[in-house]
Amino acid sequence: MRLKGGDPYVFGRGAEELAACRDAEVEVTVIPGVTSAFAVPLAAGIPVTHRGLARQVTVLAGHDADGVVNADWAALGRSDGTLVVLMGVSALAVITARLLDAGMLPTMPVAVIESGCTPQQRVTVGDLGGIAELAVGRGVQSPAVIVIGQVACFAKQSA
Repeated sequence: MRLKGGDPYVFGRGAEELAACRDAEVEVTVIPGVTSAFAVPLAAGIPVTHRGLARQVTVLAGHDADGVVNADWAALGRSDGTLVVLMGVSALAVITARLLDAGMLPTMPVAVIESGCTPQQRVTVGDLGGIAELAVGRGVQSPAVIVIGQVACFAKQSA
């Protein structure tokens, strides 16, 4: 048995593992779960959508095999929705700089939820202009989910 937190089919290489098992003639049963992109923010009190604040959600990998993900930063910077970044702690400074360069306001609320949905869950709250420095100062570590957008204002920082 392989038990994975979150959704192995959202940036988790679940489809690759399934194909390898099938190629090896290993019987596999996949039980769908709720992606950490939605469950972890909710565990921190953040709805990823909210009437009047966010009509859309974009889920972004914080890095790929070659480093920081190559995204359409201009489009993300103009978005009126929520940006949920998975696997982005090590690239947080680059991600925030690219969003700021794309025109996103430095006052945009941001929440970083470490070890979401566990007893060790810790939430760091700030704004786009200062969250990278704040995260370094608090020693934020992976695994963490980063929520960027007006809905992040619902999070409460924890110790």
